Parts: sequence; C-alpha cells; structure tokens
Amino acid sequence: MNYPVQGFMPGYPQMSYRTNLLDQGLLDKGFMPRMPGSPPPDYTINTGDEIGFWDKALGFSKDGKFTNGWMAPAIQGAGALASSWIGYENVKLGRKQLAENQRQFDMNWEAQKNLTNADLRDRQMRRMAESSTAAPVNEYMAAYGVR
Repeated sequence: MNYPVQGFMPGYPQMSYRTNLLDQGLLDKGFMPRMPGSPPPDYTINTGDEIGFWDKALGFSKDGKFTNGWMAPAIQGAGALASSWIGYENVKLGRKQLAENQRQFDMNWEAQKNLTNADLRDRQMRRMAESSTAAPVNEYMAAYGVR
C-alpha cells in the first residue's frame, strides 16, 4: 500500500528519500538532493576531448563531473590582496589621525598653560603690590608656574 506519510516518498513506503540517497552512496559523493521527478542536472558543458579555459576555471572535467576549478581560489586571493591594501591604508590613516590629535593636544596644552600662568602672574603681582614680603614674580613663576 502506498500511503503518503511525512518523511517517506510516495511509491516508496518503506524507504525515505534521504535513506534512499544514502543507500545509493550519492550523498557521500556531493550529490545535491532535488525534488522528486525533476530531471537530473546536466553539468556537461564540454562535449569534445579538449577542456577549454572556462571549463578549467569553473571546474568541469572531461567526463562532465564538477570539481573545484582555479577561479574561486584566484578570486579569493584577489580579495585577500584587496583586504590587505585596505588594511594598509587604514594604518596610514590612523597614523595621520594620531599626528593630528597630538598637534591639537599640544596646541590646547600651550593655550591652557599660558592662561594659567597669566592668572598666576597677575595674582603674584597683586600680592607684591599689597605686601612687601611677597616673592618676586619671576621667582614665584619659576616655582609654581606651569611648564
């Protein structure tokens, strides 16, 4: 009796599709299961004795079997070179950014130092004007000024 049961093929009530493929050894050979009743894919491109450039590149052999060609690894190699170049450009950009950040930090430090020293100098000049015991401005700045 042919009952359509989930996991079983109609017409094969005792055997599932996957079990049938395993028994035939097709899954071990890289066979891709297709819908039941569909025709097998035709991978044969070259009908002559010679293998052409595109057949070798895409991985077709004389007997029509699909193998790994050289095109996919070549494209991966080109992608790896492009990624390396982009990485190198990023390193150069990072160095430029670091140099700019250091330049801006130095400018900001100099401006803050000048502002702080000007305040310290003004306070010490006021102290000297109010008291005769206050240290001279140059000595005070040498001891307490920001360098």
